[in-house]
Amino acid sequence: MKKISYLLLLAMSMAIFTSCTSSNNSTNPITGNQFPLSTGNYWVYDVIPFDSTGAPAQSSEYFDSTYVASTSVENVLTMQGVTVFNVNHIYSNSNPNTSEQYYTNSDGIYNKFNGLSGFNGNLFGINILDSLHLDWMLYIDYNNSTWTSLAPQTITFNNIPLPQVGNVDLSITFTMVGTKSTTKQFTIQGSNITAQGYISTIKITGNIKVFSLAGTIIPIPESDIVTNAYYASGIGLIYSKTDNATIGLPGLYSTTILGSVKTLVRYKVQ
Repeated sequence: MKKISYLLLLAMSMAIFTSCTSSNNSTNPITGNQFPLSTGNYWVYDVIPFDSTGAPAQSSEYFDSTYVASTSVENVLTMQGVTVFNVNHIYSNSNPNTSEQYYTNSDGIYNKFNGLSGFNGNLFGINILDSLHLDWMLYIDYNNSTWTSLAPQTITFNNIPLPQVGNVDLSITFTMVGTKSTTKQFTIQGSNITAQGYISTIKITGNIKVFSLAGTIIPIPESDIVTNAYYASGIGLIYSKTDNATIGLPGLYSTTILGSVKTLVRYKVQ
């Protein structure tokens, strides 16, 4: 299955159908469902990771084949027994395939997070996501200019070894907020498309207790992991970009979370 999908993606990569344009001749005003979910729908994306300097790492380019595999019934926040959609990702590189769940209504796009957009969970040498409470969240809000996807959560880790620092106690607070931005024109498969922009920001703060400094507690400056995404009515995600982010203590210890840019190449929805 993965080999077949990869060959399909390789053929698709010969022609990139998506590009930005200044045209105002849009075939789809921003109304209705910006993420059509139906079993069998698929989207193929070209993904280019960034290197440590923030430049595109072209040699690491790969394809993400995203498709709606099935449905199930779940409780989504306060909504009881609704039909949600199970979405799979098949990657053309060595990344393991992944899956996630979505639900949409007139209010927006909901996602049952098994991770955080733009963040794979590795921080200070440990997997932070294992300790976060992640469940259904309002990922995209159609009706408001700002919203909170993830209320502040604080997690602690004791006696963690850090290179050149020694053992420390960590207290880290996560928050995820969303903002509606501007619209933008794209050309997809020969058609001019208007897409609505959204900004998702993961805010990370906290403090660190350094045993080698007589238990001194040092604040961790706020770091933001920012993802700019564009969704089009009747199509779904058109484009997203997550910038690199550096988290830690300047001059003492830091880690860089690498971002990427993701561009729609081909899609089929019903």
